[in-house]
Amino acid sequence: DRQLIILNDLRQALAQGSQLEVYYQTQHRLDDGGMVGMEALLRWHHPEHGMIPPSEFIPLAERHGLMSALGSWVIDQAVAQLAAWRGQGLDVLPIWVNLSALQLIQGDLESHLISTLNQYRVPTRLLGLELTESVLLDERAGDISPRLESLRSRGLQIAIDDFGTGYSSMAYLKRLPIDKLKLDREFIRALPHDPADAAITSAVLAMAQGLHLDVIAEGVETIEQRDFLLARGCRHVQGYLYARPEPAGEVEIRLRQAVESVYSHS
Repeated sequence: DRQLIILNDLRQALAQGSQLEVYYQTQHRLDDGGMVGMEALLRWHHPEHGMIPPSEFIPLAERHGLMSALGSWVIDQAVAQLAAWRGQGLDVLPIWVNLSALQLIQGDLESHLISTLNQYRVPTRLLGLELTESVLLDERAGDISPRLESLRSRGLQIAIDDFGTGYSSMAYLKRLPIDKLKLDREFIRALPHDPADAAITSAVLAMAQGLHLDVIAEGVETIEQRDFLLARGCRHVQGYLYARPEPAGEVEIRLRQAVESVYSHS
């Protein structure tokens, strides 16, 4: 059974760490294309099966209780990477990591985050936490508002990922301490031609402005999509038009170029 094999191999990969790697997809300003942050995305290089897609191993990890360990591993890698870039004098941008419902339920998330940041001497403002709407709706997590308040009071930023896909009540936007909404690619894909998607996207952007929330549009792949979003006041994007997820070394080259272009213009 492939699933069972993959699950056992994933346990081993997590214990060793060598097959797992964090890729980073940068986020950009819509007006001038400048980098503003990046999302940490877990990749698994299997020795026999090659690259195993997250869509295959993440659901398995969730079902079999490995998500917290995987999530902690990604946090540790991301913070270590921030420290390494800072040590090289690069202009470091916030890294956003995804949190699962199980990570929120387990009481040691905040202490793990803070101790890891302290260990590497990385300021809290450089780590962002992404929660999907499904995590907000997960009954196991209960009322997560106090936990999010506490994390935010430490200086961590919080974003709602895949916004618009969770069948949730908009009321939580008023109640929860959040900084950003990530508008799901589902609504971006057919822009600007699909009138329903255009209406939904315009409404979300207008609502976010009223609530003083920043919006990152996900999955932006065409100039037309970019122009539509720019005209409606969206400021930040993440998508193949700007960058694909790539290893830290590739992102580092672009961070260095950004530093060099600043010096060459000064």
